[in-house]
Parts: sequence; C-alpha cells; structure tokens
Amino acid sequence: MRSDEADRVDHTSVWPDDALRRGDEPEDDGLDALLVDAKAAAKTGAVWFAEEFARREAEEVTSPRFPVHAVPGPVDAAVEADAIDTVD
Repeated sequence: MRSDEADRVDHTSVWPDDALRRGDEPEDDGLDALLVDAKAAAKTGAVWFAEEFARREAEEVTSPRFPVHAVPGPVDAAVEADAIDTVD
C-alpha cells in the first residue's frame, strides 16, 4: 500500500482567475493587426517575387549565355595518317 497520498486528487482549478468566462469580451491583444500586417507583407513579397521571376525569365530567354565552344571540322583519315607519319 502506498502511503505518499498519490491516490488523492487536488481539486484546484486549472484555469487562472483572470480567464475569460462565457459572455466576456476579449481585450484587443494586437494579434489581429499583426495578422493583417503579415498578410500584407506576404502579398507584397509574392508580387515582388512574381515580377522578379518574370524579369529574370525574360532576360534569360532574350540573351542566353552559352560558352564558346570551338568544334574542329572533320579531318580526312588519309590527311590525319600523313600528319602522324610525318611527326614520327
């Protein structure tokens, strides 16, 4: 048998004394204004991102930058063999 009174329940309220009760009007804590500001910032950011994406896409399409790669023309096998023979 346990003797530390673990089976006893403390019936104190878990709600603070200043908790809202039915019919109470909550005070303005500023969260609604923060939410409006956050939505406006997200909308502004989305518009900026779309404009920047379109600008970069247009820049990329109109002026692609590919590295210059010189491809040698085909060489006749007889000419190549003659060049190899003269080097030896």
